[in-house]
Amino acid sequence: MIGNVRLLPLCLWILLSLISTMAVAQTTYNGRVIDEKGVPIQDVNVLLYRNQSSLVGYTFTEEDGRFQITTERDVDPVAIGFVLQGYETKRIKIEEYRSGMDIKLQSVTFELREVNVRVERIKQKQDTLVYNVSGFKLSQDRSIADVINKMPGLAVRSDGQITFEGKPINKFYIEGLDLLGSKYAQASENISADMIKDVQVLQNHQPVRSLKGVRFSDQAALNIVLKDEMKNVWSGILNAGIGSTAQDLTQSRREVLYSARMMGMVFGRKMQNLSMYKCDNTGKDITNEIQDLATELHGNQAETGLLRRLVAPATAIDRERSTFNQSHLITTNHLVKTKSTNDIRLQLSYFWDKTRGNTALLTKYLEHEGMTLSEESSVGSRESNLKGELTYNVNKERNYINNRLYGSFTVDRSDGTSLLQQKLIQQSVALKKSYLTEDFEITHRLKNGNTIEGASLSTYSYLPGQLLTAKGFNERLDISAFQSDNHVAFNHTIRGFILSQRIGYRLKHQEIVVRYPEVDSRERYTQQNWYASTGMNFRRKALTLRATLKADIVHRQYGTKKKVRATLQPDLHVQYEYSGTSTASLSYNYLEYPDALTSIYRTPIFTSYRVVTAHTGSLEQRGNHAVILGFKYQHPIKGQFASINASWNKRTNEVLYQSVLQTSIYRQIPTEQRYHASSYFLNANLAKSFYWCRTLISLRGRQLWSDYYLLNRDEKAPWQMQNTELSLALSMQPAKYISYELTSKILSNKQINKEDRSISNPRITSFSHTLELFIFPLKYLEIGCKSEFYHHTDKSLQNNLFTDAHIAYKKDRYEFRLSCRNVFGNNQYQMRWQTSTTDMYSIYHLRPREVFFDFSITI
Repeated sequence: MIGNVRLLPLCLWILLSLISTMAVAQTTYNGRVIDEKGVPIQDVNVLLYRNQSSLVGYTFTEEDGRFQITTERDVDPVAIGFVLQGYETKRIKIEEYRSGMDIKLQSVTFELREVNVRVERIKQKQDTLVYNVSGFKLSQDRSIADVINKMPGLAVRSDGQITFEGKPINKFYIEGLDLLGSKYAQASENISADMIKDVQVLQNHQPVRSLKGVRFSDQAALNIVLKDEMKNVWSGILNAGIGSTAQDLTQSRREVLYSARMMGMVFGRKMQNLSMYKCDNTGKDITNEIQDLATELHGNQAETGLLRRLVAPATAIDRERSTFNQSHLITTNHLVKTKSTNDIRLQLSYFWDKTRGNTALLTKYLEHEGMTLSEESSVGSRESNLKGELTYNVNKERNYINNRLYGSFTVDRSDGTSLLQQKLIQQSVALKKSYLTEDFEITHRLKNGNTIEGASLSTYSYLPGQLLTAKGFNERLDISAFQSDNHVAFNHTIRGFILSQRIGYRLKHQEIVVRYPEVDSRERYTQQNWYASTGMNFRRKALTLRATLKADIVHRQYGTKKKVRATLQPDLHVQYEYSGTSTASLSYNYLEYPDALTSIYRTPIFTSYRVVTAHTGSLEQRGNHAVILGFKYQHPIKGQFASINASWNKRTNEVLYQSVLQTSIYRQIPTEQRYHASSYFLNANLAKSFYWCRTLISLRGRQLWSDYYLLNRDEKAPWQMQNTELSLALSMQPAKYISYELTSKILSNKQINKEDRSISNPRITSFSHTLELFIFPLKYLEIGCKSEFYHHTDKSLQNNLFTDAHIAYKKDRYEFRLSCRNVFGNNQYQMRWQTSTTDMYSIYHLRPREVFFDFSITI
């Protein structure tokens, strides 16, 4: 690799020299819009035209009627236009326009039998999009997450994570303050949409003020703007419900259901708080509300471990249908601004959960000529989790300090039985997970505009565990690790280029202790990285260029083995905005990632009650080449968003494993053979919002081709996994008394043997369709019905139809709701899926028919 990149510094220097000859000047168009009486007009849409139909840019006038649009000098607009309902539309030729002039708009009087006031649903001011909540909210929407999911360009994933144009947001602000950090689902899933005025999308958001204009971001942030009457006042929500399950063949008696929520909050400019208690046994997953969802952290060092809890819900359907839980959550988040740019934040949470599940699984192994293994499990898990985080932040124009101390402690125990190949086996997994993280960042901007940075991120992980194996003995498995990443950087500007030099040191130390009757082993691994990088950021006219070259020296030690390796790792990103609405990008990077101890240990370790894994024990290096081509179209005023990405990845020096299946124990053993694996990925997201009926149509598609090798009778055979996902969503409210949401999704996968297609597995395709219909016959009354239909091309899988119904009465601060879930009482779901080595068929036991009554009051 070093030989391939020796000329890279010279090439980069030549490229920078060529680009530096480009002009740097910009042109600004500004002025003021007034009416016929000379009164400034706010929110006039100012459009700068590249030609008669396409735009260079646009903005809105402020309260004083003033506006400003900046373009690069080589852009030649032909006209500037002014549009606002109730006033004449005016377009001025650019040669007749002069900056600073007043533009007078005449008001227009319409004589109509009926006047409909249209809310301006989306506005754009520079890099900020402003979504008006009332323009997107449908009558059935309750939380702000419900409304965000109907805003074009935005999406809320099933785990609560919010994305903009397919990328996760990096910050979630409430009135400009970061109360929740990466645990923002507590707000998005619980704050009523009736409290919110606007949702602002801060595009290309750089949260560190001293790094603005120095380090560019391609991620967005969200800022929630409250209605005036909700600012700086305490408010709350009380919610309680009770119900019962219908007795089915798997239950000896009916089960009492409950759900409750007590929530208090205040959002001011100097102090904010959100505290909540929740309990539930209706299948809802409330753990998402305390999970890290944002990508604000510059590295996740926490060890995940090798053992897993036994209970897992069905993934292809709404997880509430297959989750039997008793969950309790208490959490508090408190932020105080000590100065205008300083704040301190405390976050605490405690979660307790008891879950049970019943599944049947049939596994077919490709490596063993289709040998199958059957399991029927009845298991339960109990989990307790305590988290705490204290953050102090100073975010000034010239100085930035962020110090975050985070700790987490989890106890998780699973027990049950499994009928393995018609033999009854006891199962038990006991897990403990402790994490302590110190995250410190500091940035200082010098008087000449240059910046100095320093950062240190350190995490200690301790994961003791115990597993009861299918052989009847207990395995004791303890994992401990300490990781630390430290660096300093200097950023400076030369002739329009922002250059960055960084040096750093990274340490990783891991230890695994494993004991069972045949094994008593302790393995240690230490990795040290010394690295230096030089980078360049350049933004000129429509072109953005980022280039980094990293020199890395890594010293690794595993037992008595030692190895030192030096590499050069380039990273290049080019982006071109060829119109005011369209952007294309191309990026390439090469990364080397030395395997850590959990990927190289040579001691055979039971990672589940019947799976044993061992690795090479060698200090090998893996590499990854990645090329990404992207296109993005965005026209917020028309409610149009589109993004398409195509990528290629090549992983080098992958280990080829062989496996042994003996007396139901599956053993994975490394061989001396290595191979290169490639994958190709295509991703597209399209969304269009219409003012008519508040309609949103979104289309998403993903296609993955992944090449790999398997050993079959000691022969290396090439395989390819193909995964396809297509989804269409439509939501609208055609009248005050009716609205609906429709979703259809296709999931398809296929395993292909590229040498002998006769032994390839057939394509497996599953379809799901969801229709939610809401009727509002009276002013405060809501009747709703949700139906989900699942069917498959594999006719051995049964189809499923789930129907839920409810009737609700909502007036002012009160709401009463009576619901019936799983009306038809479907008690099982069948699914089939494929991995790189297996073809799997499973049956999940589902929640029975349930009747539930709940009420809520907003305080």
